[in-house]
Amino acid sequence: MKAMKIKATVNIDMQDIKDVICAGIEGGIDHWAQITLVQRPSGTEKVCTYEVPFFEGGELVICDQEDLNEKGLLNLKTIEKGLTIMADRFPWHFENLIKDNADAETGDVLIQLAVWGDIVFG
Repeated sequence: MKAMKIKATVNIDMQDIKDVICAGIEGGIDHWAQITLVQRPSGTEKVCTYEVPFFEGGELVICDQEDLNEKGLLNLKTIEKGLTIMADRFPWHFENLIKDNADAETGDVLIQLAVWGDIVFG
C-alpha cells in the first residue's frame, strides 16, 4: 500500500524548543561547534546564552570548530527553518521533540538544521 504524505501545523511549546536548544548547546554541539559571538538585544544581559536567540534581534554566531570562517546564525528565523526541515526530513527527531523525549542529540540536530540546513556533523 502506498503512503500518503500530508503537511500539518503543529504547535510546539516555546519552552520545549528552548529546552532542546539548551540541551544541544550544553551537550550536543560541543564536538563540532564553537559559539563565537552572542548578539544580545538590550535588556538581555542576564539571560542565559541559549535563550538569546529567542529574543527579537538576538542571535548566536556558530562556527565550525575546524574552520572558524564557516559560520551560521542561530535566531528565531533559523530555528523555525530548522524545525520545518526536521519535521520534513528527520521525522524521528521531530517526534522526539513533540513527544517530550528530546535530548542533546535532538538539540544538536535542530541546531545543525537551523544553522546549516542539514546534518553536517554526525
